[in-house]
Amino acid sequence: MSTAHYPHGNGPVPAPRPHAWRAGGPLLPGEPPPGELARRLSEPDLTCLTERELQAFVAACRHLEDWVRVRAGAARAELAARAPGGA
Repeated sequence: MSTAHYPHGNGPVPAPRPHAWRAGGPLLPGEPPPGELARRLSEPDLTCLTERELQAFVAACRHLEDWVRVRAGAARAELAARAPGGA
């Protein structure tokens, strides 16, 4: 098994931790970094998470889902405004 290294020779790349999605710290209410959160949520092996980590993971997924719902609503409103005869 080979070890990956940083491209500029700064030593080996650390192995991903199963709960690395939380490594960036807590999210600020009302200001989710959706791209970063989605990236973090896509990485872990769910089978490696503890029950408590799974509960936090589900809560983070809900947070992202709420953000997506708000953004989709804003996009629908923008489309309606751009439609002929729109507001």
